[in-house]
Amino acid sequence: MSAVAKAIEIIGGQTKAARLLSTKQNIIWYWINRHCQAPAKYIPRISELTNGEISVNDLLADHQKAKRKMQHEHGTTNYFIRYSPRRKSSVVCITARKQPTTH
Repeated sequence: MSAVAKAIEIIGGQTKAARLLSTKQNIIWYWINRHCQAPAKYIPRISELTNGEISVNDLLADHQKAKRKMQHEHGTTNYFIRYSPRRKSSVVCITARKQPTTH
């Protein structure tokens, strides 16, 4: 279970967390089930809402895990993230670019 999933459970569920973070429940669902991480701008507040049970470092570790997973699956280290122009915290597209092979 990711740190963000544990944190949301401690906070009291997706709906309550969404209300406290001024976002929507479906966005929280995506953090848990699709991205396995919370956007960096929410991490300090999420940690605060768990009364420190889930630390900022725990939540940042989710980012490292996701990055390693993408590197493993795609054989790449370069990621290009495009954000929605309306909502700066909403990721629209993550593009992985393979490293050039050297012979």
